[in-house]
Amino acid sequence: MCVYMYLQLQSMWKEFVNDTYTCCCPAFWSVYEAVHGQTATCIDAVLHTVKRLVEVTGRWPQSNRSLLKIINRNAGDFWSNVVYTKTIDISTYDLPGCSSVTFSYVDPVFIWIQRCNALCGAGISLQWTPKKLCHPHTDEEMYGAGIEYSLLMRNATAEIPVNGNVALFNISWDGGDVGYGHRSAVPIVVQVMNTNSMSPLAVGLLGYLPYIEVAEGCKTGASYIKAKKYLLQV
Repeated sequence: MCVYMYLQLQSMWKEFVNDTYTCCCPAFWSVYEAVHGQTATCIDAVLHTVKRLVEVTGRWPQSNRSLLKIINRNAGDFWSNVVYTKTIDISTYDLPGCSSVTFSYVDPVFIWIQRCNALCGAGISLQWTPKKLCHPHTDEEMYGAGIEYSLLMRNATAEIPVNGNVALFNISWDGGDVGYGHRSAVPIVVQVMNTNSMSPLAVGLLGYLPYIEVAEGCKTGASYIKAKKYLLQV
């Protein structure tokens, strides 16, 4: 997708956000902003309770589900423009009842641009020009003071057209080795690396690692293990 298309997408996103805001009263969004990082159950309980206790003027959905319905009906469906779905064939591994896996994800470039906008909006600077840092006495080149002093940015910038800026991506996922026994979903995230900030605003969700749906007894077999590795690479 060309740069012009991403400019269009950003304009469409701004329009979608504005239309979404008008779907509910301002007081609703103030409450929703305070709890949107909580579980869906918690959000639903807060919205329902506040609506029951406080007299409000304007539309006030009492659950995430009803909110999404209102948004889809009044603001439209923006996400179909940036969400892609692929079918990955794993039939060669002869897994019982599972010959393919569906993988849906958000356009990584769109998410990266959105995260850059969020960082700029928060006053966090982005780095686009490679720099060289030397020891004041030995003139030996030093690293670690920031992404702009890295060989990564220097080498990447050298390979792009003149007057261009390099967009540094980091894509990672949570493998689950953080103390939890089982995970039903493993998030894949993209991170803006053109910044020296540790702000969570630099990170955006792309999707979740696809899951091979087979019986538990099949998950110890060699075919399943090979199929899982293949799926991860794809």
